[in-house]
Amino acid sequence: MQRPGGSGEEWERLLRQGRDRFSNWSSHVGKVLKGAFLFGGILILLLLWLATGIYTVDPDEQALVRRFGVVTDVAGPGLHWHPPAPIAKHDTVKVTQVQRMEVGFRSQPSGVVSTNPVEALMITGDENIVDVEMVVLYRISSIRNFVLNVRDPGELDRGIGDRPDGRTLKDVAEVALRGVIGQRPIDDVLTAERGIIEQEVKESMVSLLNLYKAGILVEQVQLQTVRAPDQVQAAFDDVVSAKEDKERLDNEAQAYAADIVPRAQGNADRVLNESRAFEAQRVNEATGRAAEFLAILEEYAKAPDVTRERLYLEAMERILPDVRKFILDGESGNAPLQFLPLTGLQTEGSGQ
Repeated sequence: MQRPGGSGEEWERLLRQGRDRFSNWSSHVGKVLKGAFLFGGILILLLLWLATGIYTVDPDEQALVRRFGVVTDVAGPGLHWHPPAPIAKHDTVKVTQVQRMEVGFRSQPSGVVSTNPVEALMITGDENIVDVEMVVLYRISSIRNFVLNVRDPGELDRGIGDRPDGRTLKDVAEVALRGVIGQRPIDDVLTAERGIIEQEVKESMVSLLNLYKAGILVEQVQLQTVRAPDQVQAAFDDVVSAKEDKERLDNEAQAYAADIVPRAQGNADRVLNESRAFEAQRVNEATGRAAEFLAILEEYAKAPDVTRERLYLEAMERILPDVRKFILDGESGNAPLQFLPLTGLQTEGSGQ
């Protein structure tokens, strides 16, 4: 059977050509679409990769940017971008926040505090063992030095990872603390020298961190608990109590001395002044009498009778006003008997 308008072979040839052309066209379109999808996927992946270079720095942070390991920028707060890894990377560190590190103990979020004997126990200058717990307050002063020089793994028991207070700062704190405690007797550590010890530990830590170029600034060192080990705590408490009693008695003795010594000194000064005044008075009196005697002697040598008479009259002038006198004439006879006893008269006369 033949199709109208031509032979069957012609129709078959045309149909075969149409199918071949459609197959070629669809194959070309598929290749184009596949290439477009591949390019779009690559473009999206490229954009996502570039987007990984976007980062944010908080107000209390700085970011150190490194490209192929070389520091290229220190970024401040805000939104930033750098070429993605592995071309560039950044390290973000809190530089204004004062952070806390514990030595000799650990504070848990639940509020439970546990001791760490490996860090807390140390030897004093007089070879006693003491348990010292300390807190170090610090901040990052140079992000470049901190990230490149001392950012080391932290401690597993605190879950720090690679955060700022790794072993470097902890080792510096322990070295400084043990060095200061090892130079002082236990009495200074337990009682009166805590403030001085804190200052010396801080100065030692600052010196070591500057030597290491750590980029860490120690703000404050605070001694928390300073005590003897539990095994000998009771004995140390007795010693401390005895020392406090001794200090109290010393203070009382010094207060008593401060009260009694000035008064005794004042009395001694008064007696000395009185004796000096008495001495000056007697010397002046003796000098005056000697001068008077010499003057009288000189006059006596010139006129002995007149001088003797004058001396007698002057003596009577001094004596007679204080004596009760009775004048009797020759006609009184035994009249003096009425004035006896003379002892009473002498006593009465001496009182007048």
